[in-house]
Amino acid sequence: MYNPYAHDADTYILNEKVNLQSSNESIADTERNVKVGREANSKIPSIFDHVIRNSSTIKSYYQQQWAVQVLEELRVASYNEPFQWESFFTHLEQGMTRAAVTWEQVELFTGIKKHVLLPWFNLSKIPSLETILKLCYVCEVTPLQVMRGEITSLVEVLQRGVSSRPSTHRRTRPTVDLDRCRELIQAVLDGREKPMSQNQLCKVLGCGHHKLQHFFPEERALIIQKAREYRKQQDRQRIAKTHEQVRQAVFSLHMQGIYPSLHKVQSFLSAGVMLQSDARETWHAALRELGLEP
Repeated sequence: MYNPYAHDADTYILNEKVNLQSSNESIADTERNVKVGREANSKIPSIFDHVIRNSSTIKSYYQQQWAVQVLEELRVASYNEPFQWESFFTHLEQGMTRAAVTWEQVELFTGIKKHVLLPWFNLSKIPSLETILKLCYVCEVTPLQVMRGEITSLVEVLQRGVSSRPSTHRRTRPTVDLDRCRELIQAVLDGREKPMSQNQLCKVLGCGHHKLQHFFPEERALIIQKAREYRKQQDRQRIAKTHEQVRQAVFSLHMQGIYPSLHKVQSFLSAGVMLQSDARETWHAALRELGLEP
């Protein structure tokens, strides 16, 4: 099988550095911990060429220290065993399957977009080491552990849905409760809940239109269609009710010997009803029926 990480040893040079913003460790110490030169064992995969380009992801000192330790773990292990990065993605997918989590749940948990994760598993796109570290940090495992199939803690964290470590991504907006959304949407589609417009549904669920489209594209289309049909039905019912009310008012006045003028008919109805074209048409038709209009 093609391995996108199996390149020449010369490509295994780390030209990039993890910059720890810490008073307890100098830049020289950092370079000694994470820099891999030409003399490094050729088993180190070329994914190291994609090492952290933007240290903004690893914010806290603890996270920075963890990243350095993980890189050192990989460097030391490379002298004793071959790296099989394909097994990393295989075991990661196995962990997700065992945890019975969806791609959407993993995205919300890790902050890594679904469209970024999916290409990993057929090796159609090489992820950056920064992204791999970000995922492993939140899932409380190291890349080496995942490669070795030691994924028990990974499964437990995914099932728990909460990491004991500080988040590596900012949650500027509240997360979407997918189960609650799915339940309410299904109830609306099944007729157990009154049809709602997209705006009403988003307000109840506490999410924006783009979230609804992202997580429930097909259901969203059905919700919009159902709401449109419901509005048409309500309009038909309103017109039919107005028609009946106007006719009753006209005939009631006529039986009392009172000419059913527009003003008189309006006095029997809710304010503004006779301003509606449908109500006026019904009034004229009733007058013609009584022979009061030509």
